[in-house]
Amino acid sequence: MVEPLARSLAASPVEEQDITPETAAALDSAQASLARGEGVPHEKIRREIALSQ
Repeated sequence: MVEPLARSLAASPVEEQDITPETAAALDSAQASLARGEGVPHEKIRREIALSQ
């Protein structure tokens, strides 16, 4: 059985936004950082958004 939310999301239109040069550069930088193994630990993210202390 398909959940109502999943069905709604699947039927919704795709929104397209232009990516600015600054956003493209930030995405490239983030992907390069991850490729080097420099990701941010999960617990640090949780602390930053106050999910754990």
